[in-house]
Amino acid sequence: MASQTQSQTQQRFPCAGCGGDMEFDPRTGGLKCPYCGKTETVAPDETRTVSENNLEDYLHAGPERLATLSASAVQITCDSCGATTTFEPTEVAGFCAFCGAKVVAQPVAADPLIAPEAVLPFGVPKKDAVGHIKQWLSSRWFAPSALKSMAQHDSIQGVYLPFWTYDARTESRYVGQRGEHYYVTETYTETDDEGRTVQRERQVRHTRWWPVQGVVARDFDDVTIPATTSVDRGRLAELEPWDFPALVPYAPAYLSGF
Repeated sequence: MASQTQSQTQQRFPCAGCGGDMEFDPRTGGLKCPYCGKTETVAPDETRTVSENNLEDYLHAGPERLATLSASAVQITCDSCGATTTFEPTEVAGFCAFCGAKVVAQPVAADPLIAPEAVLPFGVPKKDAVGHIKQWLSSRWFAPSALKSMAQHDSIQGVYLPFWTYDARTESRYVGQRGEHYYVTETYTETDDEGRTVQRERQVRHTRWWPVQGVVARDFDDVTIPATTSVDRGRLAELEPWDFPALVPYAPAYLSGF
């Protein structure tokens, strides 16, 4: 994660053609005006790269790492589920993106948070997402009507969710006993159905134990931990694997319209 300076934030993304507010377009990976259709690329910040940080150094960092997502970011809290949503004007949070309840609270200036190091931009346009949901609902005969109404175009909201990613190199030492099964043939006598004494054989299992010790080393790369409690972790796990090679340095432009 890295702090975001004031010079890296933008208030708005006005369209050079009509003056409207441009939004991030997943289809092109740039900004697009929803009114006149003019497009622009998201200008990369050559001074920033997606980098990984040493955990010990990061934990001892000061408050300079705290920043808002952008100079114009605002947030709103759902009275129903308690989720806090941060968004960019002119996007309006009319419904909670997590529980679907109508949000009646007034947005306030966003609280400082740990500014993202990187962002994975949306890859599916809103129109396509609505089409996928409607197609899925059409195959569900007993889908609740409330779910179908939420799938209407104006009710679909794209939401960025925060995650931590961890890399670790682990080394575990162990001491114990190891058991190995082996079988021994034994003879025994028993009385058969005719009352005769007969001798039979059977395989009897034994276990041989001996002391063991050793070291197990393993590397873990990009273990994702959700930084939100608004979505069930099991559901978030179903979204994996994430396309980490597509990560880009964070810029407020990617939040425009979401």
